[in-house]
Amino acid sequence: MSKKGKDKPAPVAVGPTPNPLEMSPTSLQRVVGVEQISSFSGPLPPPEILKGYNNILPDAAERILVMAENQSIHRQDLEKTLVYGNVRHDFLGMIFGFIICILLILVGAFLAYTDKLVMAFASMLSGVAMIIGAFLQRNRERKREEKKAKKQLDKHKDA
Repeated sequence: MSKKGKDKPAPVAVGPTPNPLEMSPTSLQRVVGVEQISSFSGPLPPPEILKGYNNILPDAAERILVMAENQSIHRQDLEKTLVYGNVRHDFLGMIFGFIICILLILVGAFLAYTDKLVMAFASMLSGVAMIIGAFLQRNRERKREEKKAKKQLDKHKDA
């Protein structure tokens, strides 16, 4: 036994495996198979594998590196486009929401001027309610984001 308490397997000669049915009972041997699995994550394989690609096809490693660089640039462009689109969408939503609220309040003021007080009150109230609703919704979203960030932080602290 080794120091760590694990048995080391005996070396096995590599060659054609004999058919156990054709062997005599006295010459049966223990056949051991070894399987090695390796994996990697990320855009690029390890240098040893890149060397293997170069052995098969000259400049293959260079082509793989260029492909990974192009993919990275493409992904970053998509992320920029997505962020820009989200910012633009949010900004336009705020602008149009503000315009609608002001119009409702102005219509309410006009209706109050023309002595249609119930309709004026309803119009102004809906404009103010939209402003309050937007404020409350944003606060809810902010609290939800903070809670999610705190959960992720706690999860990383535990790991």
